[in-house]
Amino acid sequence: LTFFRKRGAYRTIRKFSLIVGLTSASILALFAFSPLLSMYLGLVVQMPEHLVPYARTAARIMIPTGLTFALAYMYTGIVSYSKQTSTLLTATLLQLAAIILLLVSGIIFWKNEGIYVAAVVSTISALVQLAWLYFKNREYLSERLRLSEKVN
Repeated sequence: LTFFRKRGAYRTIRKFSLIVGLTSASILALFAFSPLLSMYLGLVVQMPEHLVPYARTAARIMIPTGLTFALAYMYTGIVSYSKQTSTLLTATLLQLAAIILLLVSGIIFWKNEGIYVAAVVSTISALVQLAWLYFKNREYLSERLRLSEKVN
């Protein structure tokens, strides 16, 4: 966060977060859509062969989480820097509410494999947190962006 004090830092931090997020999402996609996941699950995790297709589908559902978490952590840092920490509490409570609501809904309505519910809940709840952090801080972020453009 010390870096964020410098003018023009927001663009650099945003670019770095996007690179980290897209890289992690790409690595998971590479594993989820190739034999690498089967090899990893079989050799390292020693998962029974009949469970591998379920894990593959869950991994595919969770591909966006790499990007989602990278951006959420970036916004968390920005929120901390801007001293708007009540936004962090609200974001966490909204994420928890989404987890509870989606898990209960999944238990009641989804009659298939629970791993898919867990993957969907994880992905959507992370998106809820990210959306809240973004929308609560977009004015502050646009102000920081304007300041960085004046310097450059």
